[in-house]
Amino acid sequence: MNEQRTISWWSVGLKYGLITGLVGSVLAMINFITGNFDNIWLMFVIGLAIYILAIVLAHREYKANNAGYMTYGEGLMIGTLTVFIAGVIGGLFSYVYIEFVDPGILNKMVEVQIRMMENFGLPEDKLDEAIQKVERDTTAANQLKSGLINGIFSGLVLSLIVSAFTKKRMPEFE
Repeated sequence: MNEQRTISWWSVGLKYGLITGLVGSVLAMINFITGNFDNIWLMFVIGLAIYILAIVLAHREYKANNAGYMTYGEGLMIGTLTVFIAGVIGGLFSYVYIEFVDPGILNKMVEVQIRMMENFGLPEDKLDEAIQKVERDTTAANQLKSGLINGIFSGLVLSLIVSAFTKKRMPEFE
């Protein structure tokens, strides 16, 4: 006997996406204000941890409101939506901040990327090419586009993994 779902995957994904997007935007604002772009890997790890935590919490809430059950597909949809919404909010925040609050932040971001490339010991011609690409591609619009694309792909990949651990199918014969 199938029980009625009491909460939809859409509402849970949307809720946690909004929360995660706001948390990520606060962290991005702190990063923008401090100008601490040298710790890009630390920010990446913190962002990844936040996304995983958000997916796990969203799955927990969904299961708590649906008799303890969630299919793999439902988990996948919840997680992907959560991270996508967070990516949209983060991308929009970055765009607005860079475009209207502090356009000079792009120069700082480019400088850090150039320093990182120089530390990799690239040959001079490759380094010049890479620097031109970074200077051309580091724009507010690309920050927004990056947020959208990363939101889709990272949400999908993380959800594929997390859902494998958090799913709980309803027994077919009860």
